Amino acid sequence: MLTIAVPAAITCLLGVRWYESRPIQWQPYSTSLFNSRCKDGNPAIVFFSADWDVDSKIVETITFADPRVTMLLRRNSVTPIMVDCTTQAPIVTEAYTLHGVNTTPYVFIYFPDALDSPTLLRGVTMPEQLIAAVDRDYDRRHPDTGG
Repeated sequence: MLTIAVPAAITCLLGVRWYESRPIQWQPYSTSLFNSRCKDGNPAIVFFSADWDVDSKIVETITFADPRVTMLLRRNSVTPIMVDCTTQAPIVTEAYTLHGVNTTPYVFIYFPDALDSPTLLRGVTMPEQLIAAVDRDYDRRHPDTGG
């Protein structure tokens, strides 16, 4: 019985680890998506990126592909929203205006209890910086949990 239980437990743990670290499934930005996610009680990340911007591609392929980042976002039920600034579509202009930026890359971290004061990371953001920002914001907003 033990010979079956141990491999099954390991397989289950590896499956959970794979699920939490699989690539982020970005949702394309829309005002209605952003507003609904802000009201649903979960944090959201809004990432301004463009195919022509090397720094955006670094953040996308290194930072947001890091298993520590993907696990952190999933464990905290963070909604990942991407503003694709490759073209100057009206929705991009609207997003720029709403968030007060006009270039890439930018990462906004919105917590439901502080929508008017998101954390802003600009330029090339490495995994450690993003993790620290999410942890710092969480600790600041939940002081009773002991950090």
